[in-house]
Amino acid sequence: MIATFSIACQGPVEYVIKEVPTPVYVELNPKLTADVLPPPLPPYGCTDAKGRVTICNRELVDWLNGYDGQLGVCRAQLGHIRDLQPKPEGGPQP
Repeated sequence: MIATFSIACQGPVEYVIKEVPTPVYVELNPKLTADVLPPPLPPYGCTDAKGRVTICNRELVDWLNGYDGQLGVCRAQLGHIRDLQPKPEGGPQP
């Protein structure tokens, strides 16, 4: 839209109204930004071949499986955050 007005002796003044795209920020659900804590480290209840105190195999496997589960929660949160991001117009969609 263009409008032209005359102001006293200064000559015509032209007003141009333009739309400027601005980013819109939406607050994320607190569940998506919640900290995901690793599982607690199991106790050192066994000894290795050299007599050093170490974590027993079964407890270590359980701890690693729990750690992988927590990693899955983190990756799911990041996936949900990525899904909320604006998609490029006309470009490839993820």
